[in-house]
Amino acid sequence: DIQAGSLTLGGAFNHSGASSITAGAITASGGGSGSGTLALASGATLSLTGGTYTLATGTAITGAGLYQINGGTVSVNGAVSAGTVALDSGTVNGAGTLSFTGAMTWTGGSMSDASGTTSVLAGKTLTISGGTAKGLGRLLDNAGTVTWTGGAINTSGAGTVVTNQAGGQFNIQTDGTISGDGGGNEVITNAGTMTKSVATGTTTVASTVTFNNTGTVDLQTGVLALGGGGASTGDFTMAAGTRVDFTGAYTLNAGVDITGAGVAKVVGTTLTIGGAVSAQNLELPSGTLTGAGTLTTTGTLTWTGGTMSGSGTTDIAAGGTLAISGGAVTLSPRRLNNFGTINWTGTGNINVGGAVLVLDNKAGALFNIQNDQAIAGDGGGAEQFTNAGTVRKTVATGVTTVASTVTFDNTG
Repeated sequence: DIQAGSLTLGGAFNHSGASSITAGAITASGGGSGSGTLALASGATLSLTGGTYTLATGTAITGAGLYQINGGTVSVNGAVSAGTVALDSGTVNGAGTLSFTGAMTWTGGSMSDASGTTSVLAGKTLTISGGTAKGLGRLLDNAGTVTWTGGAINTSGAGTVVTNQAGGQFNIQTDGTISGDGGGNEVITNAGTMTKSVATGTTTVASTVTFNNTGTVDLQTGVLALGGGGASTGDFTMAAGTRVDFTGAYTLNAGVDITGAGVAKVVGTTLTIGGAVSAQNLELPSGTLTGAGTLTTTGTLTWTGGTMSGSGTTDIAAGGTLAISGGAVTLSPRRLNNFGTINWTGTGNINVGGAVLVLDNKAGALFNIQNDQAIAGDGGGAEQFTNAGTVRKTVATGVTTVASTVTFDNTG
């Protein structure tokens, strides 16, 4: 029982049974072991600065005092609980589960061992801060609140490295990067709420990290770039001026809603629509939108390049707009159903294919042609353009061509 002052130990520090530090500080650099209960009173500190310190199953570090890892290794061999913890440098490893019953701060060092878990319990917090990169090679399981304000997170182990549970909150307040080690994709799974705020630049999930979402991604500021692909059955809420960039192959499954004044953007990759999906604002400047599902856009779909393909449909909702501009775009063999307004400008053709109905302008809808380009078929059989609404040509004074391989049927 340490009651006052400070003590520096160059040898091993071991505790078992019921131990306590009621005041002052112990600095230990020689490793050691722990079991039973270690009570750290408010204002007391245990600082581990070197060696390997092994915590046995059932170890409980309690109280409002600080348990600081500032070098060396803390090896968690079973179920261990700890109150106020600071990981400033050094390593937490081991196959056990370290659960926080208070607040943890992580400013440096690493958490490793793919068979182990670091658990933030419901109602508890983890703050990841400082400019130093952090290494994450074990599962970070969050049922409380994680707030990331600084420093890259470098993941490893080719397994699930972050799980944000239903009810968990993961706050991103930095334009940092979550990267992988290249040995196989690490995985982030969000079943709770992941919110980006404060930082106005781009937060990047690298091409070696998969991001799966069954909860809510809430973008309040800046850009979230999902480079490693993944899949979602959860929603994306997008404040004005925000954007989610799909830069790795991604699947949006049935029930996904992308809402708000922000934009979802397909950047040179494949976005697969796996079921009924709704998006308020979407940009397709390159890459491919495909899949058997129906994508309904309710705000503005901006199409400046790339391809829409697959057996599904893209529906422009009543009151929605599709702006086709820039160079050539390809619609093959996906069907484009227009219930709203299409504005076709720019210098490129609409290249269609698949010998199916590809353009269906519904009753009450408007298809504005404002260029002298062509709707061109692929020659493999006649594609169809059906108009039950209004097709209007304005602005351009030359010839707009519906090619000989494309049938145009008009009831509007």
